[in-house]
Amino acid sequence: MPHWEAASMEVESLSTHFDKSMSTRIVSLNMASTKTSWFGHNKHLPLPHGLLALPSLWRIAREATINHLFASPAEPVLTSLLARLDNTILTLCKDSPEISHLEEKLGTLSSMQRVVVESERHRELLLQGGIAEKRVRLIYPGIDTKPYRPAPEPFTIMFATSPKKKNDFLSRGIQLMLRVAKRLPRIRFRFIWRESQHEKLQSLIRDIGVSNVQVINGYVPNMEEMYDSAHAVILPALTSASLKPCPHSGLHSLAHGKPVLASRYLSLSRIVKRNECGVVFEPAVGALCDAIRRLQDHYEEYQRNTHRTIERKFSDEGFLERYGELYSSLIDADKLVR
Repeated sequence: MPHWEAASMEVESLSTHFDKSMSTRIVSLNMASTKTSWFGHNKHLPLPHGLLALPSLWRIAREATINHLFASPAEPVLTSLLARLDNTILTLCKDSPEISHLEEKLGTLSSMQRVVVESERHRELLLQGGIAEKRVRLIYPGIDTKPYRPAPEPFTIMFATSPKKKNDFLSRGIQLMLRVAKRLPRIRFRFIWRESQHEKLQSLIRDIGVSNVQVINGYVPNMEEMYDSAHAVILPALTSASLKPCPHSGLHSLAHGKPVLASRYLSLSRIVKRNECGVVFEPAVGALCDAIRRLQDHYEEYQRNTHRTIERKFSDEGFLERYGELYSSLIDADKLVR
């Protein structure tokens, strides 16, 4: 779902770019879709029914020069299966709820040709877990910068990483933001919502009694306008596993010249702090209120570092170049073996 889901955007970008120089194909196994398509360039198999196709997938994987898997470290089936082959790369595009789940997979991960991580935290965890440094690559997602357009008043903070499960509200900082909205009535919070659990959100808004929270429910075809009309994007994770290692909404915010408010639990917060392209906060009501005031008071200082951060760390050109180098090294190694 590249129109909506972050890792899918990366897969689509890589497949489209490298299809010009090598044959590529996508096989997606998705718990959130019932779409089935076995023929053509892109194959879509809904889980768990897609597991019935594992023998066919195994044959495809054995014939490929490179298998590139995007998954969490705790993915239960494909990671272990493809690790048996000497042509598999894994990109950790999601986190595990518990570090123990990652630790259980260290043996499997160590047998991968390469493990690509999208955060400093994952890189450190894998190295501590004993995976050889030469097998671990840090490659940040890539994105192009957009022209900066000042947002109109009121000061608007956008949240675009809505939870799919009813028990993820606290972890993703939904209650935190609503409590802060109650304290800061002149700040507008804008929630871009994915339809799931929409009724629960509306119930919370009513119970807390806030009127400065705007909810846009469903797919938004023109997200460019949403970023342009916001002053900042917030990433209010209460744990290190609450959000993806490198949330794309934060990157899109920076790409549009808008600072981010990042919880200290995010690995991305280290980059935000070092590059001064936003404010890092403790995920507590008082601390977030203070962070928002600081962002307002010093907005121009943070804003002018946003595009610079994208160009240094998250450029689309750098993303494609680093994966190109990785693919080429494995293709050359494969030729030497043969």
